[in-house]
Amino acid sequence: MTAAETIMMVKERIAEVYGPIRYTISTGCSGGSMMQTSPASIMPGLLNGLQPTCSYPDAPSTWIETTDCGLLRGHYFLTPKLQHVGRILHQPAASKCCRQLWIGVSSRDRV
Repeated sequence: MTAAETIMMVKERIAEVYGPIRYTISTGCSGGSMMQTSPASIMPGLLNGLQPTCSYPDAPSTWIETTDCGLLRGHYFLTPKLQHVGRILHQPAASKCCRQLWIGVSSRDRV
């Protein structure tokens, strides 16, 4: 589920319980800043105010690289001709690098 869909569902639930929402304001640091700028770009008007802090200079490239890391590791392990690449990526150094990319996106994760 994308961040934009999650925001829409949360807003809908709040409106059902408490009534109409006047403004939706978002704040976040690091991965939280990416998780607010991306939905704001995809669905203008979903968020009325953004306060991204400690953001990346090039958030889209960082986000693509972060998600690709996990996807490619899984793909290499499931493709017989590429399993040797998967074994290389499963080495502690590469595995740690992939986890650290995710930690940059979600500060709640642990290495």
